[in-house]
Amino acid sequence: MPSEVHIATQNYVLAQLAAYLPEKEVYFPSIGRFADISIASKNIVIEIQCSFISKEEVQARCSDYGKLGYHVLWIFHTASFGKNYPSEAERFLSQQECYYTNITKQGGALFDVLRMPRGGRVKKVFWIDISTITPFIHTFSTMQEKPMAKFFCKGDRIDALLHEKGAQRPLFAKDFIQKAKKRVRLYFERELRKHTRRY
Repeated sequence: MPSEVHIATQNYVLAQLAAYLPEKEVYFPSIGRFADISIASKNIVIEIQCSFISKEEVQARCSDYGKLGYHVLWIFHTASFGKNYPSEAERFLSQQECYYTNITKQGGALFDVLRMPRGGRVKKVFWIDISTITPFIHTFSTMQEKPMAKFFCKGDRIDALLHEKGAQRPLFAKDFIQKAKKRVRLYFERELRKHTRRY
């Protein structure tokens, strides 16, 4: 039975996506699964996860819905996820559609996170507007430049980087890695200067 925070998150997302006519607890008989929220007009399924889930189960759900032509957007609740050391499921979804929430009956919001490339510590939080789901149109020439996701929302990592790089430029996972590495390098340079000044 869904928990209170699961129901609160589900109701919040349904309200935010009302323009797309979302449905909740939609059964897909051919794969034997219930989707927390389905948006048939965009071929999107939203899975809200408030308790532990294995990487294998996440992979299975993504695969099952993918066979029907649906992309899965995951929303992980901070009751169990979004810590400095991500779970295997979070690591698997780090380059796909995955957001976080702290929603309860008293309120809350949805957000995206940018993690450090090594260790996975949270570097930055992006508050998002999920009512603005937009297809992510991209091209790529090599497997090393595999794109991040199939869609994005206003305020998330992809939206922020598109504004920074320019809307016409294809966006790739390596962009986020390079940006994070630059932040790490600048941090150690500052620490080195501090150490040098002491002596």
